[in-house]
Amino acid sequence: LSDEYRLASVLSELAKLDGAYFDEALSAARELQDEFRRASVLSELAKLDGAYFDEVLRSVHELQDEFRRAFVLRELAKLDGADFDKLLSAAHELQDKYNQADVLSDLAEHVYQDFLPKIKNAINNLTPKPLAAKSLSDSLICFPLEKLSYIDWQSFLNLLSYQKRSKLMQDFITLHPAILHLGGKPAMREVVNAMQSVCSQWK
Repeated sequence: LSDEYRLASVLSELAKLDGAYFDEALSAARELQDEFRRASVLSELAKLDGAYFDEVLRSVHELQDEFRRAFVLRELAKLDGADFDKLLSAAHELQDKYNQADVLSDLAEHVYQDFLPKIKNAINNLTPKPLAAKSLSDSLICFPLEKLSYIDWQSFLNLLSYQKRSKLMQDFITLHPAILHLGGKPAMREVVNAMQSVCSQWK
């Protein structure tokens, strides 16, 4: 690691303990020549002061490595002052759909509930469909399942069905609140009976 990166990292950690070091840490981060290191340190500083969110996002757009770009976008999703519309737009720009799926799953974990339909729509548009299904599966717990509409239930189930049966069965545990909301205990009993029927066919 370069001395410049070590200095920027140390100052960033000090800034978390004492805000008096923030300006020095910010200056050191801006001086880093390595794009990924600069974006990483800036993202840590943005956690302390969300006013620098846009600067970090600009540094992310400079990254040529999409895996690293996705990593920093996922970090930015954790910020209290994150602009989720801009992060979603940046996620759409990723060419690698697997990186895009990871960012969408992380966004789902941190966005406010009114934004979740945009995340769900972005997940629906992912290809191939098994990847979209995995992204939704990873994000299920973030959705208000106890208030899920029947139309959304159909949409969720249709996409999740692109997974292996064993994984879909696991998702039914997470979907338990939605099943109870839509059909009560009898519906849950029917789901369990259907799973038992499927399992018996594997013997």
